[in-house]
Amino acid sequence: MIETGTVAAVTGGRITLRQDKPGPETCFGCMNQECKQRRGLITAKNPLELPLKPGQQVETELSPLSVIPETILALGIPVLGFAAGFFLTAAFFPAAGDPARAFGGVLLMLAFGLGFLLFRRRFPAKALPVVVRVLEPDVPGSFPIV
Repeated sequence: MIETGTVAAVTGGRITLRQDKPGPETCFGCMNQECKQRRGLITAKNPLELPLKPGQQVETELSPLSVIPETILALGIPVLGFAAGFFLTAAFFPAAGDPARAFGGVLLMLAFGLGFLLFRRRFPAKALPVVVRVLEPDVPGSFPIV
């Protein structure tokens, strides 16, 4: 996902950006809790060490590679829950047929998925967008990088 924003502050390798379009149509389906709490301010990394100043307009991108581990967890934990539920139902109720085992698997899958959802709400993922390019190279009257 590529977004544009204006640099609000620079602290080391992290940049605070003000989103250009933080209106309700942009935030409707957004899951970025930091952005919602800080009203359009987001934190980004500057791994390319671009010379940034407050007031410059930059483009950020959230790399698909940075969210792969989170995706594997989000999909893998419920699948493990289903397998555990299927086999635990068979262990505790040996006379249960496949539909009952599948039902036990689905119940544990939903429980594991809900548990992961609640865990991620309490401890959000740490994947940050990355500044990929500067749209306005120099802004007159801007402050030097500290």
